Amino acid sequence: MTGQPRYRCQSEPQPSRYGAVTEVWLPEPAGPVVDCASGSGPCAQPFDDYLGLVDQSQAGSGPPALLRPPRDTQELARYRWLVGHQSTFVVWRLLTDAMASALDHPDQAASACHEAGELFGVYSVLLLYSGSCPPGVYHDSLRPEMMSCHPAFSGEWAPDHRPVLSLLHRVRRECPTGAARELMSAFKANQRVHMAVARALVPDGESLLRKADRRPGQRPSAEEHRMYDRFFRVRRRPVCHRTLRAQLVRRVGQACVDLATHGLYYGGPAVSASAEDSAQLVRRVEEQAGTDLAELAERVVRHADRQPVAASRRG
Repeated sequence: MTGQPRYRCQSEPQPSRYGAVTEVWLPEPAGPVVDCASGSGPCAQPFDDYLGLVDQSQAGSGPPALLRPPRDTQELARYRWLVGHQSTFVVWRLLTDAMASALDHPDQAASACHEAGELFGVYSVLLLYSGSCPPGVYHDSLRPEMMSCHPAFSGEWAPDHRPVLSLLHRVRRECPTGAARELMSAFKANQRVHMAVARALVPDGESLLRKADRRPGQRPSAEEHRMYDRFFRVRRRPVCHRTLRAQLVRRVGQACVDLATHGLYYGGPAVSASAEDSAQLVRRVEEQAGTDLAELAERVVRHADRQPVAASRRG
């Protein structure tokens, strides 16, 4: 019927006994986040249930009985690699919202850039969480899985990251100097954490991209974007803003329960141990990992009904 939506909101499931890696639904990178399709107001999402588990995981009284992570070392590495990356994709989406808001409303640029800076900080935590496995497990398990997808498999193929960099450059050029400076400082700190994780997992510095004789910085093909999405279980489809945020809160809940169960590292050295001149920065992120994720979940729920930014401002 004309005027009816061609999609339905997805309600996240109630917390189950074990954490599970499921598909994450995302709009196209430059596409809009849509209004809820329920017709009777905002769609129902189990925000409070997942926030309760986040709070329990921070209480210091032992891990919650729900969302239990895997015990096997290789399974846990795969779980963190997927949950961490899926969470990152949604954080990137929120980052583009914040930076687009700074560009749309110069009088609010300082607060929008501050929000974006905090999201870069959470992105740093997710980098450590995703790459927290022992280096041997990464080389024996995760890297071969990516190579089986494509010999040159690379993070450069992530479809949702390009708008982040595009908007970041625009904010640096167009926003008030003070606001842009704070955001760029957070971005540079995130880059240092990223490099520290890469150094810890691949000490020789030879990425799959380089190993396959591909030049870094080449624009990925549409098929490479799709391949990256398939590996990390991303489905592209219309998503309302509440569903988008609920997916993130659920995965942050999984990460927080996991950290309360296993700690950040399990059987391998801390990333800060090989971070050289970035050791102090990385150690600070390591120490704040659970707290920063919990605060993110609370902020996301608090702004669950915030209207999305127009797609035209997404770079």
